[in-house]
Amino acid sequence: MGVLKKIEKWAVWVIFALAFLLYANTLSHDFVMDDAIVITDNVFTTQGINGIPGLLKHDTFYGFFEDEEKADLVAGGRYRPFTPVMFAVEYELFGPNPFPGHLINVLLYAITCAVLFLLFKRLFRGNVKKEFLYPVAFLSCLVFVVHPLHTEAVANIKGRDEIMALLGGLVAFYILLGKQAGSLQSRILAFAVFSVGLFSKENAIVFTAAVPLALYLLKKRTIRDSLKISAPLFVAAAVFLIARQSILGMGIGGDTPGELMNNPFLKLEGGSYVPFDAGEKIATILVILFHYLRLMVIPWPLTHDYYPRHIEIIQLSDVLSWISLALIGFLIYLTLANFRKKPLLSFGLLFFAMALFPYTNILFPIGTNLSERFLFTPSAGACMVLGHYLNRLFHKKRPGRSNAVEYAVLGISLIFALITFNRNFAWKDNFTLFTTDIAVSERSAKLNNAVAGTLNSRALEMRDDPANREAKLQRALTHAERAIEIHPTYKNAYLLRGNSLYYLERYEEAVSAYEDALEVDPNYAEALKNIGIAYRDGGQYFGEREGNIEKALEFLIKAESYMPEDYETLRLLGVAHGFSGRPEEAVSYFRRAAEANPDAPGAWHNLGTAYRHLGRPDLREKYHQKAKDMESDIDEKMRSNGQ
Repeated sequence: MGVLKKIEKWAVWVIFALAFLLYANTLSHDFVMDDAIVITDNVFTTQGINGIPGLLKHDTFYGFFEDEEKADLVAGGRYRPFTPVMFAVEYELFGPNPFPGHLINVLLYAITCAVLFLLFKRLFRGNVKKEFLYPVAFLSCLVFVVHPLHTEAVANIKGRDEIMALLGGLVAFYILLGKQAGSLQSRILAFAVFSVGLFSKENAIVFTAAVPLALYLLKKRTIRDSLKISAPLFVAAAVFLIARQSILGMGIGGDTPGELMNNPFLKLEGGSYVPFDAGEKIATILVILFHYLRLMVIPWPLTHDYYPRHIEIIQLSDVLSWISLALIGFLIYLTLANFRKKPLLSFGLLFFAMALFPYTNILFPIGTNLSERFLFTPSAGACMVLGHYLNRLFHKKRPGRSNAVEYAVLGISLIFALITFNRNFAWKDNFTLFTTDIAVSERSAKLNNAVAGTLNSRALEMRDDPANREAKLQRALTHAERAIEIHPTYKNAYLLRGNSLYYLERYEEAVSAYEDALEVDPNYAEALKNIGIAYRDGGQYFGEREGNIEKALEFLIKAESYMPEDYETLRLLGVAHGFSGRPEEAVSYFRRAAEANPDAPGAWHNLGTAYRHLGRPDLREKYHQKAKDMESDIDEKMRSNGQ
């Protein structure tokens, strides 16, 4: 153990420094993905300190949607106020600047890793031979530090809820394993830090089972003593559940969502989504669990998006579901068979299972098939299992055995570290993340939709580069259509398809796409707005660019039905009727346009011109003079303001 021996005195600082340096390349990154929900587009967070009361009394998603029904899109709701309060304070101090958020995330991750190392030393004591305690704890923690599955929790500022939930649980765990665990001071401190974890994310509740189990299984305490020592965690959990219930007014599960993007266990039959049958759901969950286990061992390829249909509907006849069942059965056997003789192995497996269970979709759909960030807390249990096997390998008294084990784990850790460091770059911004991960999640309707949206946005910034602009819009169109192919009632994908076609000036097709979106949801506000704009601008295109006045009038009249008070629509209708030799209609529309925007000199000038064509020179002079007077007033105001 030559390499590890040299850093034993500084081990905790080595862990801290390595964790920090591994994620230092995220410090220059932008806000990305769900940061909009809890930070940049959250009506409470962007108020800074003044928004904290709103964060405390609403579902975590409410500040983004500003609608109680939309805030509860995923079963069970979300009440995780602690990290949004942190974001509000940061917004108060630094404004919409992502650097402080990334820096705090990296620091908190480094602290979490350091605490995990100290916990492993305390937890493994008595279960690992004294001379192997330090290397087993260090190597087990090292794998946690470098594991690529943690990139989402650290590189995405919103992922702080995962970090804080685990950190709160680990610190409380560490305190209650100490010699002073029964003191009032230790109990209060354990209650406080665990409450921070719970109010950051509810999955921290796993420690209410893990801590007494560890005391009983690993520290040989009686069941009564184990429960008594763990009492601060039970009290904190009760306080959290009462607070959560008072805010959300529902149980943990809530109603099952009927939309595919919030419930992956739906399938399309007869034009409507219906739940999977029992066999399909069981087989699909088994395959999901297989992927969780695989990712712990082989974290490649990585993606932030496992939404439908990244994992297809699985039948019980699928071999992989049976392989998964056999593997899970073997792990259950290992846990039960070694409960007494190899308690560290059993505890690590149980911790992993308990921490992962809420994300398995067994109790209720969580909105997605799986997610890499859901393995953040369970991975600590997997590293405990690793600790058990490292201990066994070190015990084998063969020449060079210890060094070989040490170098093997260090080698794997180096590979994991390189994957992690490289993966961090994908989290630079939405454009980079979405366009990188679509190569892995090509069957995800949500990610295809997200790529379409970000390509549309990027294309709008390229007005001086028409060739690249059109290429991006064509790519966006392809991804929107792929999203619709996967999810035929995905209204936002129809909207983005319409947007791509609109920017490509394919107005008739854009209108059709918006109509498809409105067929899914007749009250879809964005589609109602965009279809009116597409009709209006399409009318202008057909009139000015193609000289097709009748087609222009057809589109503009449609636009008026969606936007009856829109100045530009009314103005264009006046122009089109004027060119069609209908002066009375032209006057009518120009008058309505002037009434819609009475402060625009051009509106009154157009009305005067329309009256000239109607044979009313008196009114022409009246409104032209009104326009001139308004222009003079505007010029005077600009001069007085020094413009």
